[in-house]
Amino acid sequence: KQETKEFINQYFEEKHIEIYDVNFNVSWVDDTKIYTNIYTIDLPKGLTYADVIEDLSVSNNVTKLRLINV
Repeated sequence: KQETKEFINQYFEEKHIEIYDVNFNVSWVDDTKIYTNIYTIDLPKGLTYADVIEDLSVSNNVTKLRLINV
């Protein structure tokens, strides 16, 4: 959990992505905690949501990425 959180926060910082809000949820699946974070963000000019999804998907701990609202 901590490693993934640091990966995402570092990525947002490096790409100058502004975080407005984060909603957290924890659920259990087969005795394993699944953490869900929903970020409200603003992207800098020249960076697309497709870029962000592709870049974050390189982490083995990130299992699902999706755009909820533009």
